[in-house]
Amino acid sequence: MTAPATLREQLAQQIKADNPTFLVWEYPDAPANVTAGRPVVSVWRELMETHPTTGLALEHTLKVNVYLSKTAGAAAELECDNALDAVMFSLQRMPNLRFVKATRQSFRDGTLAGWQLEAAGTSKNVYRSTVLTGG
Repeated sequence: MTAPATLREQLAQQIKADNPTFLVWEYPDAPANVTAGRPVVSVWRELMETHPTTGLALEHTLKVNVYLSKTAGAAAELECDNALDAVMFSLQRMPNLRFVKATRQSFRDGTLAGWQLEAAGTSKNVYRSTVLTGG
């Protein structure tokens, strides 16, 4: 059986579709460097647990890191704000995800500026439903 696209995959695909100049990785890794005007975004699932009221749904916590080329000054802050806005618009398009928080970050020992976002969502427990239906 092929499982449907995970929330992580769906969010990564949405960010790619909305921001064709962004390089989107569907795993957590900070790049060695970032080209100006071409942010790198990593999307991963940090946590998955059973929905508190039913075993037929799963709760997910996703993390999204946005890596940018500039590290200091007004140009860096503008680049950070613009990239955050772009990712937030993609996240808001996802009806099964909700924004939790965004934290300004420095990555790679301060050589990359950026953001870490957290989103949460619910999906069908495909594992449980497959077992129950004999699939």
